[in-house]
Amino acid sequence: MILSNKKGFGLIELMISILVASIIVAGLYQMLTSSMLNFGISSATGRSGKSARQVDNLVNNLIFQAGHMNYRRYAEKAKFMAESSAFSSNTFFSNTYAWRRDVFIHGGSLFNGNNSIKFRFFGSSLRDDVRDDNGNTVANGYTFDCRGISVPDTVELEMLIFVNNNGLVCAQHALQGDAATWDIPVGTPQVIDGSIVSMRILYGTTRTGEGDAYFTAESVGDFWPFINLVKYSFVTSQETGQNVIKAQNTNNGRVELTLFDQNEISPSGPCPSDAFFNKSTMNYTGSRVCVNNPVSNDNMGIYVVPNDRTTRMHRIISGTVPLFNGSNFE
Repeated sequence: MILSNKKGFGLIELMISILVASIIVAGLYQMLTSSMLNFGISSATGRSGKSARQVDNLVNNLIFQAGHMNYRRYAEKAKFMAESSAFSSNTFFSNTYAWRRDVFIHGGSLFNGNNSIKFRFFGSSLRDDVRDDNGNTVANGYTFDCRGISVPDTVELEMLIFVNNNGLVCAQHALQGDAATWDIPVGTPQVIDGSIVSMRILYGTTRTGEGDAYFTAESVGDFWPFINLVKYSFVTSQETGQNVIKAQNTNNGRVELTLFDQNEISPSGPCPSDAFFNKSTMNYTGSRVCVNNPVSNDNMGIYVVPNDRTTRMHRIISGTVPLFNGSNFE
């Protein structure tokens, strides 16, 4: 009797092979998704850092110009005057506001959960007798408009910074000077940074009789001529580009970020219980990010929010700008 030997896998060997292969594939998939997520987060971190540096530097420099004038021109015609503003009737400000002679900065009401700020300044020239071939004053690069163009000292610009669907944007109007050259309408503003989704502004003064004090725009009241410090805070939002995280508790698959101050009574009171993002558990429980003090450097950091199966990274940018209340002469 001739016995034949079996060749190939038996049922048990086949099941073991399938199990081992499944474990290997699962491990490789986990490594792949982790690598994709880490790469996306690293990329978003780099973009977020770039936006933070750019926005902090540019906004600080622009707001610092508030109240600037060339004292050599002061005795002639380059004086701050009471002005009606082309921006005063738009939706970014709660009431019609005309510039008083002693006011160079003014805050707006909330727009889509964000603040807006406007200020005015004269351009700059090195000397009054520095002229171009047409006899016009030559700007020396000390003051700039929304586009980074040097502004001559005969031009008084009113500048408006706000957040819309395009990000952080800037508009401007020539209160004195050629409007055709300098005007940037509110409807078609200059984009500063497209990743900014929220902006908050506080205004500081020492003239309250209670030492240093900070106000929202709605609370400044009669102290606008005495504002000498501006605190700002922005939130950047960057996609990591990886669809590997399931969204939790999102607003119809979308997260809309608004920066609120927990200690601020107006406009919406303390942070609601559903507006907190837990950085430890990466669990987002609401459509708003609420931190204790958004204009404090203590809250600068990175926030990763699950959003419609896409991880988004958010960073808070904070800064402070000193003002000179009209004494910011060259």
